[in-house]
Amino acid sequence: MTGAALIAVALPFAAFAPAVAGFIAVGLGCGPIFPCMLHATPTNFGAEHSGSVIGVQMAFAYCGMTFTPSSSANLPKRPPSACCPSAWRCWR
Repeated sequence: MTGAALIAVALPFAAFAPAVAGFIAVGLGCGPIFPCMLHATPTNFGAEHSGSVIGVQMAFAYCGMTFTPSSSANLPKRPPSACCPSAWRCWR
């Protein structure tokens, strides 16, 4: 939560160091979620269905890893959106 607060405070003012610190804190905080989801799958879905559910989780993870870099590379090329104009100031 601290990382998200650092990002929210730093991005509108284009402060680089606190924004980077916020991204690192959010990354370290959210990093263990995926392995924990995989570990809890047999408990949540049963042993007989866990193999196929883990396969779907891995497929979505690989799709995210495939399309996130290209979509984030194209993000600054688009015009600013009305929903978050303060975040777009940092992309320029």
